[in-house]
Amino acid sequence: MKKIIVLTAIAVVLVFSGAARADMDKLAFTEFGVSYGSVIDPSYISNNTTGVLDTAVFDAKAGVEILKWVDIYAAAAFHLYLERANWQEHYSFFPLAGGARVNIMPEWCVYPVVFGEYGVSFSNLRTLPNPVSEKNYPWIAGYYNFGIGVNWRVEDIATLCLTIERPSITNNRGAEIHILKAGLAWKILY
Repeated sequence: MKKIIVLTAIAVVLVFSGAARADMDKLAFTEFGVSYGSVIDPSYISNNTTGVLDTAVFDAKAGVEILKWVDIYAAAAFHLYLERANWQEHYSFFPLAGGARVNIMPEWCVYPVVFGEYGVSFSNLRTLPNPVSEKNYPWIAGYYNFGIGVNWRVEDIATLCLTIERPSITNNRGAEIHILKAGLAWKILY
């Protein structure tokens, strides 16, 4: 019963959003980005003399924009963190999440945003216990992310997004893994 109420509410919001934007035919969007990612916690993984190296993080989003003020989307990303001591050993994360972004004063050309995401991460630790064998330690982890950003509406269909994010991934081998991301993304409205 709760699912029916939630789905009905979403349908009503989307219908009213579409009606309110009848003069604007752009409701859906995709977003593609690249960020600088750095593991900041726990200390045995973080970028120090014994941890992992910083790396590029690639992500993509697809969703709907409701009355320009709220974006609801599905997100996917790819993180790869190489061990400093041996580059053949690494952590890899593939988070899949749903998210919401609040656009503050979206009628301005440059405007701030806040957002949050929640989902799962398909995670793996690849190790080389000796030169002739390798071991993988996969796990399905909980994932959440929150952040702030600044959007610059370049054209009526294109927006440049600058963000600072703090994703977290649960770890079956110890404490949660906390990451700091800063990057750019292009948001295209359809």
